Amino acid sequence: MSTAGAVIQNDNTTYISSISSGLDTNSLVEAAVAQKTAPADRIDIKVEENDLKAEAYKELQKLSLELENSLNKLSSRNYSALGGSNDFDLKQAYLGSSDLSDPTSIIAVSADNTAIATNYNVEVTQLAQKMKVTSAAQNNAPLGLTGDFSLGLEGRTNNIISVTPEMTISDLADKINATSSETGVNATLISIDADTVKLVLSADQAAQQISFSIISGENVLSAIGVSDNLGNFATINKQAQPAIIIVDGNEVVRNSNEIDDVISGLSFSLLNAQPGSVINIDIEHDYNAVKTSLTDFIDSYNALREFILNQQNISEDGLVSAESILFADTLVRNMDAGIYDILNTTSFGSPLNIDNLAQMGIEMDTSNRLFLADENKLDTILLSDFSALENFFETTYTSSDSRLKILNNSTLNSGMNFSLSLSSDDQGNITAVQADGQSGLFDFQGNLITGKKGTQYDGLSFAITLDPLESKTIDVNIHSGFTDSLGNYLSVYSNDLDGLVQNEITTLSNNNSTLKAEAARIRFDAEIYRQKEIEKYAKMEIELQNAELLRKQIASILGDNGND
Repeated sequence: MSTAGAVIQNDNTTYISSISSGLDTNSLVEAAVAQKTAPADRIDIKVEENDLKAEAYKELQKLSLELENSLNKLSSRNYSALGGSNDFDLKQAYLGSSDLSDPTSIIAVSADNTAIATNYNVEVTQLAQKMKVTSAAQNNAPLGLTGDFSLGLEGRTNNIISVTPEMTISDLADKINATSSETGVNATLISIDADTVKLVLSADQAAQQISFSIISGENVLSAIGVSDNLGNFATINKQAQPAIIIVDGNEVVRNSNEIDDVISGLSFSLLNAQPGSVINIDIEHDYNAVKTSLTDFIDSYNALREFILNQQNISEDGLVSAESILFADTLVRNMDAGIYDILNTTSFGSPLNIDNLAQMGIEMDTSNRLFLADENKLDTILLSDFSALENFFETTYTSSDSRLKILNNSTLNSGMNFSLSLSSDDQGNITAVQADGQSGLFDFQGNLITGKKGTQYDGLSFAITLDPLESKTIDVNIHSGFTDSLGNYLSVYSNDLDGLVQNEITTLSNNNSTLKAEAARIRFDAEIYRQKEIEKYAKMEIELQNAELLRKQIASILGDNGND
């Protein structure tokens, strides 16, 4: 602690000794400074409110993105030149048996999205098998043999194995395995008892014969009981054989139990051979995948809806709930209204089939949450009118010229019909584009065509390869499905680069930076003011102290003992 007249410095605190005046000058200074910093305190409250609002917007953005992502597995991809697939393209193989046997114990079948929805009859008459041969029992003492032999699968490299007298059966197995990647023959040892083992030679491919020949010296393989004196294997545990299946009456032979080249889009895993047992395979759409994606969409929407409802809470006394950070927020209100309109639109799909969610059993409760009101209705549509369901969710695109490929459709228009008039130069590059006879609505370069920002074609892009000096008018029809319409609408808000919600988050962050700087300036000025006030009161205290000393000096001179 240090003192300078009436000013006391204790650690980082400066205060005034008020002995002379008897006033609480420190409280006077603090009160004056607090008045100066009051605007900064109010700014702190505003910054905290902005932080809470930004966090609420971030949660809104997250839930919106999750809803948008939940639509991806149902969104349109098959119309695009970029290809791709969704859950409507997935296929599932359903198995049945002509007898009481369990078909899944005989064969496993998987289908990709290129598989044709139809049925097949398959009989597994033989499994592919890898050849395996065994030696006679041996101890692990040195073999005492000298000789060379070649070993390998037919059609593969046959390496020469050289045996010397000091080698044991284990050494021989190691030597065979040293080249097994080339020969395709593996060696293992089976312990019969504590002193006896057998050598087992196994092919690494089914339906391939193990072959050998004696090169020189002693017949090592015969000596250890792998072959007989006639040059044949002595003990064959498993014969090499191919897999044999009969598909719709046609015999198919393959060298593996994993077969994926018989029917396009189908893969067979043979598990057991049951000659005479015919497996019925029905290739259908993967109804469960579509249904799961629909329920995921409902859950994601309800999570967003629950958040919006929480922003509208009013307590019993009529006050806005403390959790309702975005109460009466225009952005939230507009976003919610737009989603509601799309969910209740009846322009998706075909009016003769399915054009709204309710027709597939999905309805809204009184709080606008979605729920699967009639699961039987959805199951019936999945099984009996799958294409109508697909037509509701997916965007359809057609053009009068198959060369015109659509690359992107992120417009908010539910449907568009227009004609594109195109011209090219002598290299086939596009030189002019008109939409319904009007220029300036599309940008173009090379073979790419993109809708101009701010026009009704904003969000559309195409690619086409024209002949040199070609002029062509192409009719275009785009009918946006439910998932693209809702997804494109959500992205206007949820896009984490320039979406409306992100813009609000950025604005709040920028505002807080400005407010924090202003609060820091106010507090800086207040500290300067504090020092001036301290100096002012310290000067007063010193003057009072000096006056008291002067009074005492005068009293002493006059002999005033303080009793008068």
